Amino acid sequence: MEPINEWFDAERRVEKAHELYESGRWEDALRELRAALRVNPYHGEWHFNMGLTLDAMGRYEEAIDCFKLALEYNGEDTDTLHNLGIACLQVGRLTESVEYFERCEQLDPSDEDSYIHRIDAFTQLGDHEAAEQMFYLVCHINDANPRAYYNIAQSLLQREELNRAVWCLDHVRQLDPATPGVYAKLGEAYWRRREFERARQYFIRQLQIDPGDTATMMDLGLLLLDMGKSIEAAEKFRRITEYEPTHVEAHFELGKLALHNHDVDGGQMAFELVLRLNASHPEAHQKLALIALRRGRDDEARRHLSAELPLARLDGDLDTAEELARLLLDATMPREAASVLRILVHQHPDDAYLCHQLAEAYFMDGRLEEGIRTCRRAVRADEEYTLAIHNLAVAHLRLGQYARTRYWIRRALEIDPNDTYMRQLQTRLLFTSLKRGVMRLFGR
Repeated sequence: MEPINEWFDAERRVEKAHELYESGRWEDALRELRAALRVNPYHGEWHFNMGLTLDAMGRYEEAIDCFKLALEYNGEDTDTLHNLGIACLQVGRLTESVEYFERCEQLDPSDEDSYIHRIDAFTQLGDHEAAEQMFYLVCHINDANPRAYYNIAQSLLQREELNRAVWCLDHVRQLDPATPGVYAKLGEAYWRRREFERARQYFIRQLQIDPGDTATMMDLGLLLLDMGKSIEAAEKFRRITEYEPTHVEAHFELGKLALHNHDVDGGQMAFELVLRLNASHPEAHQKLALIALRRGRDDEARRHLSAELPLARLDGDLDTAEELARLLLDATMPREAASVLRILVHQHPDDAYLCHQLAEAYFMDGRLEEGIRTCRRAVRADEEYTLAIHNLAVAHLRLGQYARTRYWIRRALEIDPNDTYMRQLQTRLLFTSLKRGVMRLFGR
């Protein structure tokens, strides 16, 4: 009789787990399901229930393993395949996700969700042609499914097809105004179309529906910065930190605003908090280095810059990368500055300013020949770049190349005959030439 009692107890545990799951007590539900599976580890439905519980807890990798066991013991069914596909989407296993939804389609070609989720997966994979194909297939089954239009709008936004994206999102709103996130996504689309006021209205509408939506609140704060409304933006960022005290990006933006308002102490506190919350947050060390240089603490600045270099995103915002290079030069770290600037110059080969900054790094590092070559590149990009021409004249003078020094002095004076610095350099060159002549005369 003992095995029968064990089976009965296992069934009772599964029923209890269902009740606990429905009441949101997921850890307790998990414990009951594990106890049941110790009695019968081959029960596919129980593995499926355990997968649902783990999924609800955000433990997607473990949920995937459970759903796979459910398939193994129960055979193929659309519910399990759907949940497997969605869990794979959550952890970025996109190709695997597509395969599960394709198996759903084979079981039921009229299943709309298998196409809708593949729009999302293909969008994340960057295969927008396949995403559109899925969109048209689901529309052939049902052309009034709001999630289909919402997901294809994501693909259109990635492709900068903003007008089509707005049309799709407006259509979502007409089909089902309660579609989660539709107003926030409309706000994003109008923001990217530079229609700031309309974007602001949609973000506010989203927050009226869900006041605790910190992602939308963050977008609204950044939009307000674009609109030049820094006080209102700061209020949004502060409200985010009230909802989520550990929200790193909100603290980071508050730090930047503090610096903008010359509140160096406030900025330092914010960026130090950012690093306590996320030690590898890009740009936080960079901002602390900026503060240290303003305070004349060069050694401290160099420590922060050394920590920033492995984290820097040099393929992202150009202004941020340029600031990093300037700080490295200011902190007398020319070799590190040159390594950053070489990447930027490669990305922007016709940018005269970047070429000149790289030349400055070479000159500071004593690499005069490389500096001269790079400075000439800056002048080719901008023939009237007087600062680069000045540096060329000085570099050639330091190398004792007086004919070339005269050439660059002449070029500078053609641009600005009243260039005081070049006039002084011309006098210095004349004096040096006379001195060399006298020394040669007495030498003979």
